Amino acid sequence: VLEIHEAVLQLLGRTWLDVRPMPGEWSSRGDLSGLKDSLAALIRSEFGAGRLWGVKDPRMCRLLPLWFEVLAELNIEAKVLLCLRHPDEVVESLGNRDGLEPDGAFLLWLWHVLESEEATRGCNRTVVIYPSFLMDWGSEARRISNELGIEWTVPFDEAREDIEEFLDNRLRHCRRESSFPLTELAEIAHGVYESGRQAQFRDVEDLSARFY
Repeated sequence: VLEIHEAVLQLLGRTWLDVRPMPGEWSSRGDLSGLKDSLAALIRSEFGAGRLWGVKDPRMCRLLPLWFEVLAELNIEAKVLLCLRHPDEVVESLGNRDGLEPDGAFLLWLWHVLESEEATRGCNRTVVIYPSFLMDWGSEARRISNELGIEWTVPFDEAREDIEEFLDNRLRHCRRESSFPLTELAEIAHGVYESGRQAQFRDVEDLSARFY
């Protein structure tokens, strides 16, 4: 999946850290047909017999229109988890790891969150808040199951040991104590985060219009 995503971005003249908007009507470009076929073939081979499966890659936030086209062709119903982390934590992480300046990192966060929010309007979706899931994954998993109408393939009692071994709050290196100057981009990003955290993005339109 990562290789296909990278190939799509390269064809569009973009990279994962590109702070420009995606080209207009990009998912309808004819020169993407081969990559769509590759994605469809990958889904068939890896997940064809699966009742419930998932894919996670941050690039998907900006490439959802392509995914929705391919899933529709395969008659697969998409159910979306929008995973949300406070922008200050992400900005600090991108600065430490990739050397991004705060304004560029806030801009990158906004593109990923707002494009994924807009692309999934009308879809069966819910929002997962990163620290909430780390603190109480069981309650969050039950909420996800109820809101998306899915049944987990392994009961919690059987999965608990593996899940708790995998989830380690100590790996959360960047926390909200980090502070950045409250520029306009930072202010919009904070507002978008609160919209997702408190209202499942139901009141995000004004912030989206202000950003775009």
